[in-house]
Amino acid sequence: MREAIRVVGGVFFRRDPQIQIQLFRKNYGSLAGFYEFPGGKIEKAETREAALQRELSEELGIKASIHDYVGHNTFEIGEKIFELHLYLISLNADSGEFQLKDHDQWLWVDETSITGHIETISMGDRPLLPIIFEKIKTKI
Repeated sequence: MREAIRVVGGVFFRRDPQIQIQLFRKNYGSLAGFYEFPGGKIEKAETREAALQRELSEELGIKASIHDYVGHNTFEIGEKIFELHLYLISLNADSGEFQLKDHDQWLWVDETSITGHIETISMGDRPLLPIIFEKIKTKI
């Protein structure tokens, strides 16, 4: 059996006035053109939280606070198996603006508007969308 590649992602959220989540469009690789949550591979001997902090710094040039664990999903892309772990996150006040390095744009979506984008959201993230919104509802 193939070993899963462990990855982590972060979900920025807000209420404006509906609960919204932020998605980022990947600009290269097998997910180019698809929206996803920022994050990436967990290195050996690295916690999920430390990996998420590192990946947010590398991909977006920001510092974020990590909040609640949302859940996980295991999925395949090509011949690879991925185990994705998601957390709710917020931008630190002293962090500054996003510096898009792995993405070319972002968008905010709510539970209604997300249906218009569902085909362009990464397959690994899609099953977690209802869980994300439910988790945020309990937090706000």
